[in-house]
Amino acid sequence: MTTLEQKIQDEMVAGMKEKNSDKVQILRMLIAAIKNASIEKPDLTEADIQAVLAKEAKKRSEAAEQYRQAGREELATKESAEEALIKSYLPEQLSEEELIGITKQAIAETNAQTPADFGKVMAKVMPTFFTVAVLWYSFSVYNLTTAWQLFLIGLLGLINGGLIVFFVVSFSPIFQNFLTTLRQLLRFESLSHPLLIKLSLEAPGTYFHTISATNLAYQATKAIKGNAFLVRAGGYYHDIGKLKKPVNFAENQQPGNNPIENISPIRAAAMVINHIKTGVQLAKSYNLPEEVIDFIPQHHGTTLVSYFYTKAKERGLHPLRRDFRYPGPKPLSKEAAILMLADSIEAASRTMEKPTPEKIKDLVGKIISQKQQEGQLENSGLTDNDIIVIEESFNNTLGSMFSQRIIYPDDTDQFFQFRFGKNQSWPTQQNQPNSSAKTGN
Repeated sequence: MTTLEQKIQDEMVAGMKEKNSDKVQILRMLIAAIKNASIEKPDLTEADIQAVLAKEAKKRSEAAEQYRQAGREELATKESAEEALIKSYLPEQLSEEELIGITKQAIAETNAQTPADFGKVMAKVMPTFFTVAVLWYSFSVYNLTTAWQLFLIGLLGLINGGLIVFFVVSFSPIFQNFLTTLRQLLRFESLSHPLLIKLSLEAPGTYFHTISATNLAYQATKAIKGNAFLVRAGGYYHDIGKLKKPVNFAENQQPGNNPIENISPIRAAAMVINHIKTGVQLAKSYNLPEEVIDFIPQHHGTTLVSYFYTKAKERGLHPLRRDFRYPGPKPLSKEAAILMLADSIEAASRTMEKPTPEKIKDLVGKIISQKQQEGQLENSGLTDNDIIVIEESFNNTLGSMFSQRIIYPDDTDQFFQFRFGKNQSWPTQQNQPNSSAKTGN
């Protein structure tokens, strides 16, 4: 671990002790960004980490500008504060005086006298700073000839025009992709999408679970002011990999009909885990946006298929935990982490007998604590305050889903007693006041 990375880790711990949730959240996101960079390049140098931080700072700067243009000053202020914190871990930028001084020194060292010497000066200062405008300003301060200045103005005009063309050509596809992604999300959020219709027909148990878990995640994401629109789109498709073999999953099985119950636990776990890979492939074949596809592997993270792992231990197979783990990655966004929690909580809630608010609260708290202890939420950016709000949202939504309903007995005598009193019985044809009377009033 580099010195800079260790410093961020230490300050995050200090922030947790100080209960500075805003600072802790930002530092967690920085650590997650560094970890993601280390996947591509395992041995990160101090310069590599500085590049990661500079990229994160730039994201905040751009977001702040967009919020200001939209008139959302409070959000712009928040982004700017995050940018300032991130920049505090980067080396100090050179001041204008220092930049001018470097340029003057380069002019002196290269003995620049005419426009032909411009390239030599540029080569000298480029390793230190890259802004041509500052170079021009420095030249003008150095009081070179008017002809020399006019030459530089013309040259800068050409460079400026070239840069404008370059950025327009380069970034037009980015804006186009953004608008395309937005339209795609709107399309894929609809339950009328062919893939969701297919899921409802071929795996109705999974479809019902999908709708319920997505509703849980949607309400919780709204509660923390996250991207509820994205989590709903991602939630609808998170389990589409089960379409390959729906009967392998409990929610689609009839009582006593579990085709993977009696096979090797290792093989059974592999079949269950494989729905992640299958889901990603299926999503790509239907051209789902990457933002939606990301929910498929991340909603299980690197959790353990504990049911089959326990069975393997009971059979004395000495199983390795890695053979029973999902491939990951762990959730890399708040929305993916919320869907992970909602997915587990919705599935577990089905096993509750006579659910009460106390039982629901206990179940929700237990599952959230378990995911935290396993480190599944560490890269998501969720704060302690977010967790509190999410837990409360889950409790409320589940409570509504399990709210008490009127029981309608199957037996007609029971129905009559329920409707008219326990001491009454269903009237016979002979004692009915009107043989054409209806049972429903």
